[in-house]
Amino acid sequence: MPSTRCVIIIFLVHLYSVSYGADILAILPTPSYSHQIPFRPLWKALAARGHNITLVTSDPERNASIKNIKEIDISYGYEYIDKYKCIELACNDSVSLIDVGRAIRLATADINERFLKSPEGQNLIHNKDNHFDLLIVEALLIDMMAFSWKYKIPFIGVSSLDCSTQFHDSAGNPTHPVVNPDPNLEIQDLNDMSFGERLASFLFSATYKLLVYYLTYRKEYAMLQKYFGDDLPRLFDIQNEISMLFVATNPVFHNVRALMPNTITIGNGMHISSPKPLPKDIEEWLNSSKEDVVYFSLGSNIKGSILNDSTKAELTKAFSSLPYKVLWKIDHQVNDLPENVLIKKWLPQQDILRHPKVKVFITQGGLQSMQESIYFDKPMIGIPFFGDQHMNVKRMTHLGYGVKVHKNNITRESISEAVIEVITNPIYREKAEIYGNIFRDTDIPNVDKAVWWTEYTLRHNGTRQFRNPALDMPFWKYWMLDVLGIVFGVLFIFSYLSLKFVKLILRRIFRRNGKQIDKSKKWN
Repeated sequence: MPSTRCVIIIFLVHLYSVSYGADILAILPTPSYSHQIPFRPLWKALAARGHNITLVTSDPERNASIKNIKEIDISYGYEYIDKYKCIELACNDSVSLIDVGRAIRLATADINERFLKSPEGQNLIHNKDNHFDLLIVEALLIDMMAFSWKYKIPFIGVSSLDCSTQFHDSAGNPTHPVVNPDPNLEIQDLNDMSFGERLASFLFSATYKLLVYYLTYRKEYAMLQKYFGDDLPRLFDIQNEISMLFVATNPVFHNVRALMPNTITIGNGMHISSPKPLPKDIEEWLNSSKEDVVYFSLGSNIKGSILNDSTKAELTKAFSSLPYKVLWKIDHQVNDLPENVLIKKWLPQQDILRHPKVKVFITQGGLQSMQESIYFDKPMIGIPFFGDQHMNVKRMTHLGYGVKVHKNNITRESISEAVIEVITNPIYREKAEIYGNIFRDTDIPNVDKAVWWTEYTLRHNGTRQFRNPALDMPFWKYWMLDVLGIVFGVLFIFSYLSLKFVKLILRRIFRRNGKQIDKSKKWN
């Protein structure tokens, strides 16, 4: 009987969770593997609790065993990233951030419009049988947030790194250009910025907001009106209705910033999974190695084609000179491969970094890769190419758990010296262990935290109770222009009257002294 009672209780709990499961629309339109995988555990956890997820993604898993998740494939987004050469431009130091941003905007605009035109997008817009209780959308560009207005539902913004400035603005979080400069800027020391860096950060912040609010949003609004109708509210107004913001920040990788209660940090490696067996050939290669192993991967966005032939030649020369083995993930053929190097087009990175033979990770500085490396106490050599990679690697060198090699200085000497320095100098391993302990030490697993706050938003149909009052104040009231006007006005009047009074006193004193002098001259 006790066992039967337990089965009945479990069944009732499961029935309750399914009966009260919400319908969630999740849209992550950015065609980048690193933008997608951090949130797969969240979708699975929500689905396991009985919620129904309709997921728009550029990297569908196509796993039929996962229940309650319906995937809409927009992998065609990668075509537009290639068409506008977004990665190549971002990696080119001679191209301005404005030109890079323009290419990304054009690519994402084409991706979004193609989705909205597609049968799946049209179904989401026009099918009156659709029902959703919540929208979860990537906090990068604003277009897909229009679905929150369409369905009159709250929405949560999620970001696989620190999100764009405009979403911190809408969440009510301070966005100070010196305390939290944009991650695309190359700052030497975030804690001691030079005057030039502070000026550049201020100008970049002002220019960025002008371009986003007065150029990008206007163009996107015109496109969205074609699909959602002329009564679509201003995109700025839709954005300001954000209920929650999930950002993958962590003090090991980012400067600390003040956050409102509606902003939840999930930067403790939510995507890091339990150990899995390595492919047999990789496991045998690692286990049989008498030498330490260097793991080299530039992530999913930096393809082998970005590295020219001379750079690949310098890398092979550097690796051949090392007294270590090198496991290299690259999608291109490499000529004259040394015997101590093994190349694979794909590798299970987390389980590679778990292996005790691996002593250092050469990385492009992507946040997820660095999270995985520090989680397993592995020091790094960072070769940043674009975006937040520069800031991530700068933070790493500042805290001392790795070194940097400039992407334009990849030579036999620079690579071999960096590898030998990091492996032979114990300080890097010690620092990696220190910050690994900090990184792993969290009050609650990030997946559980994200699930709880998602269901909190569902339970209360939004989070207006956390809304920063400043968001509803007019500009003049927030900056206290009326108060400052009165204060400065009173000070001006007081100063003016004081000056007049002083002049009057001095005039009378001089006049009296003048008369006394005239009298003395008269007697003489």
